[in-house]
Amino acid sequence: MLVLSIPPKKMHRLRARLVSKALKMESLIFHSKEDKIKNLEKQLLQLKEHNQTLIQQLLKLDGQNSPTDYTHVAKVIFRDPAFWASSLLIDKGMRDENFPIEKNSPVLSNGYLIGIVEEVFETFSKVRLITDKNLQFSIRKKPTSLTENKLSSKNEEFIDVGTLCGISSIDNRYRYRDIEGLFFSPNLKQGDILVTSGLDNIFPEGLTVAEVTSIQVDKEEVVFPFKAKVSAPDIKDLKLVTVLKPLNPGQ
Repeated sequence: MLVLSIPPKKMHRLRARLVSKALKMESLIFHSKEDKIKNLEKQLLQLKEHNQTLIQQLLKLDGQNSPTDYTHVAKVIFRDPAFWASSLLIDKGMRDENFPIEKNSPVLSNGYLIGIVEEVFETFSKVRLITDKNLQFSIRKKPTSLTENKLSSKNEEFIDVGTLCGISSIDNRYRYRDIEGLFFSPNLKQGDILVTSGLDNIFPEGLTVAEVTSIQVDKEEVVFPFKAKVSAPDIKDLKLVTVLKPLNPGQ
């Protein structure tokens, strides 16, 4: 009876208001769902990109024929700008559920050697980069052919191995791929690829490290200084790294 007593004009206005409010509520609900869908799509895209990166790293690692067992992938969580070329922190430590990180574990990026685990804490670990001047290790030249390998082995006066170390200065953030070392043979030239020799008992043999950019050859010397570029293309902005099992854990 109360509804029937309302004049037709007021009834139309009331209905219009109710319909308008209903439409606004429906619009808000729709946009809220749309935002949630967009957020889910964004998260799925990020997960897809993350998975693709992991797959690429695993494929690269397989391509290197690494002599050490694959452990897992860790995320870079901190890198001090003042020590950009020296060290970084990763989000895996001794309390990792699947594979606890161990000291002296080689660290790779896209299949290329970039460092070694120096310290292990409960939930994170510190990685010493190969561009740090305090990290020295043994390398050898990767033969480009069987013929070159035989020719090098015939030269008994020299051995095709050397040591490699970083430069690690503040400005090395801008020269982030520069490293240098000494080679015990003149059989090294620009463009040669350097790999770990395994003689230091720190890194397994055969991990790709760097490419030679220049070498000083003096026949009167027994060692030959050289300069090189780190092979890992993303060493300036590392986000994900591959951690391998150490040859000598805890030492």
